[in-house]
Amino acid sequence: MTPHAQITEGMNTWFAAWNIGTNPFDVEKLRPLFSTGEIHVVDNFDDKVVVLKSFDEYARTWTLSGFRSWSIAPIGEPQIRISGDLAVVTFAFAGEGISTSGDKVSAAQHGTHVWVREGDGWRIVHEHLTTDTVENAMKSLNSAA
Repeated sequence: MTPHAQITEGMNTWFAAWNIGTNPFDVEKLRPLFSTGEIHVVDNFDDKVVVLKSFDEYARTWTLSGFRSWSIAPIGEPQIRISGDLAVVTFAFAGEGISTSGDKVSAAQHGTHVWVREGDGWRIVHEHLTTDTVENAMKSLNSAA
């Protein structure tokens, strides 16, 4: 399998893990995608900036316990750029769900993943997600085309 195909498969797995519908969220589905060493994650989803340095911190932080349902879908195609043993993926997605209090929640995020080749596969070493509105995310992707 080509590096591009491996990373595309990894991104599909990442999206599927977060697209839970009404099923329980299983963060362990994401563990094989991340480096076993130090990682760097930056996210501002919950009105604060979260910085994480390991997958165990990632797993403790992202539980989706505040949702009855949650689904995400990519906006457009992730853009993959590969140079040697390093790849950068930029993407955007829209999410919607129902909170445990019954409120409808929607959001969009712009994302960047940095992947490195580890052994015979590719692993995420950096994830940066920035929250936006769905409308802004779609506009930015349309203006980039």
